[in-house]
Amino acid sequence: MTRVSLTGEWQLAHGPENQAVLHPDHLAGAGFESLPAQVPGNVELDLERAGILPDPFYAANIRTLRPYETHEWWYTRTFTLPERPEVSQWDVVFEGLDTLATVWVNGVEVGRAENQLIEHRFDVTHALRRQPGQPNQIAVRLSSALNAARRFHYDASAVSGEQREEGLFIRKAPHVWGWDIMPRAVSAGIWRPVWLEERAPNAIEQLYYWTASVGEQGATLGVRFQVRTELEALDGLRLRFSGQCGDHCFTFEWPIEFIAGGCRIPVQDARLWWPKGYGQPNLYTVTATLLQGERVLAERTDRIGIRSLEVRRTERAGQARSARPAAEGMCRWDEPADPASHFVFVVNGEPIMVKGANWVPLDAFHSRDAERVERAVGLFDDLGCNMIRCWGGNVYEDHAFFDRCDECGIM
Repeated sequence: MTRVSLTGEWQLAHGPENQAVLHPDHLAGAGFESLPAQVPGNVELDLERAGILPDPFYAANIRTLRPYETHEWWYTRTFTLPERPEVSQWDVVFEGLDTLATVWVNGVEVGRAENQLIEHRFDVTHALRRQPGQPNQIAVRLSSALNAARRFHYDASAVSGEQREEGLFIRKAPHVWGWDIMPRAVSAGIWRPVWLEERAPNAIEQLYYWTASVGEQGATLGVRFQVRTELEALDGLRLRFSGQCGDHCFTFEWPIEFIAGGCRIPVQDARLWWPKGYGQPNLYTVTATLLQGERVLAERTDRIGIRSLEVRRTERAGQARSARPAAEGMCRWDEPADPASHFVFVVNGEPIMVKGANWVPLDAFHSRDAERVERAVGLFDDLGCNMIRCWGGNVYEDHAFFDRCDECGIM
């Protein structure tokens, strides 16, 4: 699979949102300010590098961002394709778009996004110039999230955390509107990596593993899958799963008759994953291979832990609560009054003493998160934590965060 990275230098133009600028061809005459930009990035960081904004974290400088909340932001750059067969298909993949985005390639609209928190993938095959060395242009317009929020109707009974109703209908991290632990920094940007990806004719598009059971003799893995294939007939296809953890291995094959399905994989004498303080956080490297006969059509590799997890609680746990009025129409509750009630996590049949803390945003500008995850998870590890509670006002952390937690024995 071929990828063409689109991270690095882009050009950024911005100005007060103007509904007359609806296409990249209109941009030159809009009179917008233009400056170099970095992707992944946030617009405020580009403005700071250009000397337009001061350090937003010094004194009360964060307030200087407020006038930019009603701006629209245009990212543009050129790229060329590697020489590939004409039949190849291409997607553009954005791991993070913040937030209300329209994407064009060579003036052709290829997709829209309305969610900062998830990956977006758009088919750009029809819009590309394929001749070797011929430049292609990509443009991304990010509309004002604040202006978009103003177009909704807000019922008098609608209540948001921290009284930030702007976030009720806009799929941005809630903290950006301001929180008790975070400054108001509404922001915009292509905040995670972006690339062009050649769409292979055969692929394992989705795999989801879970532990169906753990016993004295071993464990059973459950798998759900979806594949893509150019083959007209699906006869003779199968998935082979090969897993290894240290010197322990397993192999399992499953015939497939449709592009989606599931199976159960027996793993004898499985090396279980344990949380910190209770054993080793064993991880299996599992390769799934899509086969027709002995012809390899596609492969995918993941790292997974085999473990059971359940929550045990008495009937009284969490029920002895009395609602009390609180400010701003919210409610709070007394702690459970019954000391006999309990609530416990059980891993592989063993009750776990949870030692953990809260995971909150690493930065108000999330394009810098990736460089801080390793050290931040390391602090939890050094403290002996075996659980992290991910605060709901943050972005969704990426695979690097969860993979590092797996390695450290952190739930």
